Amino acid sequence: GYAFDPKLTYDVQYETGGGNVIILDGLVSYAFEQEIQLTVGQQKSPFGMHQLHRASGLQTLESPRSSSFFAPDDREIGAMGWG
Repeated sequence: GYAFDPKLTYDVQYETGGGNVIILDGLVSYAFEQEIQLTVGQQKSPFGMHQLHRASGLQTLESPRSSSFFAPDDREIGAMGWG
């Protein structure tokens, strides 16, 4: 969704179970221009296909060793800009 301005968007992904709520992803993005955007929060590391897709959508269940070295955690807190 967006808050206050269509350029300011947010996304929250959570998991419930046993009376607990766990926030998996929580991020806020701002589009300065369509080509220049900044995202801040916790999300999956955009490093490899196996981290961006579910295991059922991949051809093999193994992840490359290089991914484990450069992005050891499934989710990271930080900022990302692209354009």
